[in-house]
Amino acid sequence: MIKKNLILLFLSVAFLANAQQVRHIETINDAWHFYKGKIEHPFSNDASRSWEKVTIPHSWNTEDILDDEKGYYRGEAWYKKTMTIPQIHENQQVFLVFEAANQVASLYVNGKPVGEDHIGGYTTFARDITSALKKGANEIAVKVDNSHNDEIVPHSADFSFYGGIYRDIQLIITKPVHFEVANLGANAVFIRTPEVSETSAKVTVQSKLVRPKKGRYYVKQSLFDANNNLVKEVKTKSKFHKDVFSSFSVQSPKLWSPENPYLYKVVTEIVDKKGNIYDRVENPLGLRWFSFDAKKGFFINGKPTKLIGTNRHQDFLGKANAVSDEIHRNDIKLLKDMGSNFLRIAHYPQDPAILEMCDKLGLVATLEIPFVNKAAANEVGKQNTVNMLKEAIRFNYNHPSIVAWNLGNETTMKAPEDRDGLMALEP
Repeated sequence: MIKKNLILLFLSVAFLANAQQVRHIETINDAWHFYKGKIEHPFSNDASRSWEKVTIPHSWNTEDILDDEKGYYRGEAWYKKTMTIPQIHENQQVFLVFEAANQVASLYVNGKPVGEDHIGGYTTFARDITSALKKGANEIAVKVDNSHNDEIVPHSADFSFYGGIYRDIQLIITKPVHFEVANLGANAVFIRTPEVSETSAKVTVQSKLVRPKKGRYYVKQSLFDANNNLVKEVKTKSKFHKDVFSSFSVQSPKLWSPENPYLYKVVTEIVDKKGNIYDRVENPLGLRWFSFDAKKGFFINGKPTKLIGTNRHQDFLGKANAVSDEIHRNDIKLLKDMGSNFLRIAHYPQDPAILEMCDKLGLVATLEIPFVNKAAANEVGKQNTVNMLKEAIRFNYNHPSIVAWNLGNETTMKAPEDRDGLMALEP
């Protein structure tokens, strides 16, 4: 018994020591306070203002969307939370990642704005909050606004524009040397498969690093099969202010398809010449090739495949769009059980759990941005739409289930009455 306990203690210590080498990730969904409405002085200690205790995911339209009165609340609301940031690393970098907040989100830490407002209610974004933090308790506040805005799509659609921080919030802590977090799309590793066949596959990986000028660092790519066996390992030297490109090949690859959704795993690490690990991220890898033919249809891995499926929205009775990962995952399982092999993710990017399940269960998917019915009003609105598309592609880039990125849907593109007003989005 003593020997067994010693072994368990050793394994625990080894695990903790290893955990200190890589990024810290936790959801911070609990213990938020919520106020619906405008606040003239949001950081004043106004005891008369009543805040509701809520848990993320959260929407303020769970009830008014279903009542007998016309319309539902579209406007400003506030979330706040006080927390102490754990000290994980020396000179650590601290980030908040929002999977989505509809539709304009303004972040404040200790009463000071952090970064620009995020535009768009369906894409993931991250902010570096390191410089705004202090020792001890820190107040995180987020203003969210789902008001109609001519510069932000969607303007009109056959679905509701629920307000809220309706997907998870993550706290990420890294060492000074790390893979990018706070960039457009909150993704730093991009996996490409330029050549795939039944006999071999070529894989290239682009990694975006943040690192000091001094020091020699490498990016190590480790490929694991579905049984977690190491298949391939390559190490590439990094250069300051340069992306790192790694490549390797896989012989006799096991192919991803709706019938057999075989997934490899790519573990990407920053290491030094002694093998010390500074950061680590993981991504799925499905090896497949596909094509569309106007006359013959869709082919995957050379096999003609009839795509049978549906589209899917992200709301649920009594929850609006603040839907748990478990419900998202169960929806995809139900689609698979009813015989689907295809999902159109409509009309906007959805929770990361959706593509996670498409990858695992073998549903071919298309993903689109909420460019529906009407285009944004001016050049600023056009750029907002383009940024949404970039965020959607970059964040979801590595999912093998994706076969197309859709710019929009049901866009009539009619010329506006006021030529200086509503403008069509050019290609």
